[in-house]
Amino acid sequence: MDLRKVKRPGLDGALMAALVILVFSGVVMVFSSSALYADYKYHDSFFFIKKQLFWLSLGALVFYFCRKLNYENYKKHARFLLLTAIVLLGLVFVPHVGKSVNGAKRWIGVSFFNIEPSEFLKLSFIIFMADSVAKKQAVMKSFTSGMLPYIIIIGFLSGVLLLQPDMGSAVMIAIIGISIFFVGGGKPAHVLGFILTAVPAVVLLIMKSGYRNNRLVAFLHPWKEQSGKAFQIVQSFLAFGSGGILGKGLGKGVQKLLYLPEAHTDFIFAIIGEELGLIGATLMLGLFCFFVYKGIQTALRTEDIFGRLLALGLSGYIGLQAFFNMGVVLGMGPTKGMTLPFISYGGSSLIINLAAAGILMNIASKVDREKSRYN
Repeated sequence: MDLRKVKRPGLDGALMAALVILVFSGVVMVFSSSALYADYKYHDSFFFIKKQLFWLSLGALVFYFCRKLNYENYKKHARFLLLTAIVLLGLVFVPHVGKSVNGAKRWIGVSFFNIEPSEFLKLSFIIFMADSVAKKQAVMKSFTSGMLPYIIIIGFLSGVLLLQPDMGSAVMIAIIGISIFFVGGGKPAHVLGFILTAVPAVVLLIMKSGYRNNRLVAFLHPWKEQSGKAFQIVQSFLAFGSGGILGKGLGKGVQKLLYLPEAHTDFIFAIIGEELGLIGATLMLGLFCFFVYKGIQTALRTEDIFGRLLALGLSGYIGLQAFFNMGVVLGMGPTKGMTLPFISYGGSSLIINLAAAGILMNIASKVDREKSRYN
């Protein structure tokens, strides 16, 4: 038997396996964390899971399309996608179109569901940055021709996001943008200058905003503020602490019984820790690490610079969301509304993350096909 003719598991297959497990885990945990709350509020235990399955159906179609479409096609439409995202982002400020929830204008109300344009903005921005940096290789070391245009773009997008307000997405845009710029050949001194300017600006925004300052206080002194500003994060600690090593068992968590706010969305990882224990939470972290690792491996094996930057951007996008969310839930950072990719309840996030995964797998499959020609 000629071992050279045996088909080896490709990057695409490994990514697909990790994705399927993550998505399936998300469906299970959304139902587990939301059923009792849905019954209390809507008199329907299946209220949230039915909507999540609807979004997942749409997301599966988007994923299939992105998985099959050659990623090089995005080069032609990179600017159009970004402009479309900016227009959609602006619609949240239009009366009777934009929808305000908890004082934030981040959604467009369509029929019985809401669309969050900032999610599409992140994906389109990654595509735009990968295409732009790939085309500007000759001037990447120049400040005026290389760095300055990206500072303006990042500044503009972050400014619009801060008006919603959505500081988490603004920070995400800045991190992804500057990372693609740096990996694409940007001058380290320019990147350092951007960081040294951006960090004080973020600190100032936090200190000047009442609710952001409250979140910082809750992060620094959770037990002193456990009945007030830090109520949510303390309930998250209690969930993890009571879960122990093995967890209480799927569906047997207590914190979702109206104790932990946002149990099925931003803080779903706390319910995982409570019901599946340290082992379940660690396995979840491992899945995301594996997914990001395979994404980076895809990027390193991609000879096309656009594909390489796109794969790195998409891997970083999913990885940063996951690690930021987990970090917040574990008390490693101030509370911020950011979903856990593929796991948290939410339509816009799920669909865009599946689109990102589809594009990443298209790049990986092309790498596999090209490498197999020489084996």
